[in-house]
Amino acid sequence: MLTLSGTLKALRAVATRGRHPPPKSSGASRETAAERTRATDQFGLEDVKLLVETIVRYDLRRDTPWDNYRTSHLILPDWFRHGLDPLTAEYAAQQQRLWSVIAGVDRAYDPEFDEQEAPLGEVDAIRRPGYYIRRDADSVIDASEHVIATGMILRHCRLKPGDSALEYGAGFGAIALTLARLGIVVDTVDISRTFCDYISRQAEFFQVPLTPFHGKFGWNPRPGHQYELIYFFQSFHHCADFLNVIPDLKQHLAPNGRVLLVSEPLMRTEDACVPYPWGLKLDAVSVAQMRRFHWFEMGFTEEFLLRAFANAGFSVQQFKGPPQNFCDAYQFEHRVDCIDLSAGELPDCLGWNLPEPGGRWSTARSRLFVDITPVFSRLLVKATNHHPFGQTVEIEYGRLRLHERFKPGESKEIIIPAHEKGREVIFQTPAHVPASDYFRKSTDTRSLGIFVHSLSYLDV
Repeated sequence: MLTLSGTLKALRAVATRGRHPPPKSSGASRETAAERTRATDQFGLEDVKLLVETIVRYDLRRDTPWDNYRTSHLILPDWFRHGLDPLTAEYAAQQQRLWSVIAGVDRAYDPEFDEQEAPLGEVDAIRRPGYYIRRDADSVIDASEHVIATGMILRHCRLKPGDSALEYGAGFGAIALTLARLGIVVDTVDISRTFCDYISRQAEFFQVPLTPFHGKFGWNPRPGHQYELIYFFQSFHHCADFLNVIPDLKQHLAPNGRVLLVSEPLMRTEDACVPYPWGLKLDAVSVAQMRRFHWFEMGFTEEFLLRAFANAGFSVQQFKGPPQNFCDAYQFEHRVDCIDLSAGELPDCLGWNLPEPGGRWSTARSRLFVDITPVFSRLLVKATNHHPFGQTVEIEYGRLRLHERFKPGESKEIIIPAHEKGREVIFQTPAHVPASDYFRKSTDTRSLGIFVHSLSYLDV
């Protein structure tokens, strides 16, 4: 994702454009570094000052020297260790060290100090908040991204007037204001007192139930209250303490409520921009902005973050936005005791076919992320082999490996001991025959494994 990630960051860049004097460097060295970066799509830590100089002078405009860096990424330093467990303190400490090097500071990251907004000058929080400030060539198309994302939240929030919602990292609060004008009681939490003030002005002007609070991710501004909706729009990727915040969200969520993440940098697989399960984004824009403003710009693989939510006791669904708009929505609800495989949309990374009445087909390797909290002791899987031949299905759960032999057309209920918790259940079959191979005239070319009806938590 090579655009500025979010209204807040776009506004910070606009507000500070041209205010930083470029670092002193020879024209020859700048030209050499630019040519090298453009040829390799890579740059080193020694080039970060030049990136800052270029983005300050040209922002993200095309047909400018920024084109030399537009698709490039940072080469990780030699001391960086791959292969660490992403759930450990050691892994997190390495990301903190990387942030210090990129940001150019010799201290620990502090969100209350490092996530403040850049100076925005005189802002009319009523007439021209958020993306309305901008007047550059891309301002209209970039505003469309925010409007589409707002639509995704409105479409999937399942709220009615009188319900309550909580937004973390609200910035100018455009989405919060929209919900409040529709009769939703909205609270916002932001690390910036300035943005809290902007939201307060809007709430007073429109006379709507919208209340800003100054605080950190995961904090409940109304202790004991549970919200029907908790949502993040282009803000969760600044939550460095996300592994502790996710369980907190569960405590703040009403029994039938949902958490929505929209327009967050979740990658399908590890890549040059995010070459690990989670960590700092290494694209040129993110690196330059971390050096300029000291923000903590993270990305995640879709698999890692969705599993983290599921392991904390959430169910997971994905709603896809328009292609190329980065407006996918991820929904998290309190998981139920029986997961019906015929209902809802599962993320692509889990490897399932589309739902059908009664369940859904696995592929060669399909997975379900599951709860790891100590509230159950067994799992129950209901499945049917609809193939006209027998097959063996391997089910993997933590260190357990179960091999279940299905006769043609046979249905089974499979009990999985769960005293020792696993983070996912994996279904594997040795061979998958497309339906067209044994049903004449069939146009079904899917790879079909086993038909799974449900997964239940027992002894809850």
